[in-house]
Amino acid sequence: IINDLIKNIKGKNIFFLKKDYFTKLTNRNDIKYLNIKKNYPNVLILDFIPAKPLCIIEIQDSKIILGDNGKKLDIKVKNNNVPTVLGSDDFNKVFNVINLLKSSKFEYKKVEKIIFFKSGRFDVNLDNGINIKFPIKYTKEIINYSHNLLNRKKFASSKIIDLRIKNKIIKYE
Repeated sequence: IINDLIKNIKGKNIFFLKKDYFTKLTNRNDIKYLNIKKNYPNVLILDFIPAKPLCIIEIQDSKIILGDNGKKLDIKVKNNNVPTVLGSDDFNKVFNVINLLKSSKFEYKKVEKIIFFKSGRFDVNLDNGINIKFPIKYTKEIINYSHNLLNRKKFASSKIIDLRIKNKIIKYE
């Protein structure tokens, strides 16, 4: 990123550079945050955070890496570092669900797979083999509740925890 920028502005006076000059840089998919300041007479201060992979979205035979900026990343990632997402090619929907999982009590690093269904609901498969089925109208409270269930002895041997029916918990061992 920085090498591309240096090549483009080398020998130019920063006094005449406008922020529009950097639109190509700000539109890159691999940057989560970017702030550019001019420090006269001849210094540019770049403050940026690169985007990190959130998940791998599998669509038919292709794998797309979604970054923590909500955009497709053009990098390679080992499959065991981030969860796999199946059943949805809607980046916004996937990004929102992942952010909901990450902002809840749920331990996102234990998520192995997220499966979306046409009805609008999703399942989460954890690395310990437990599958949690969430309802169509999922909320942060329901996700926090599922996390609390995982910590109860009563659900320790469960392989499937089904929360799709309101006010009911169905477990399969």
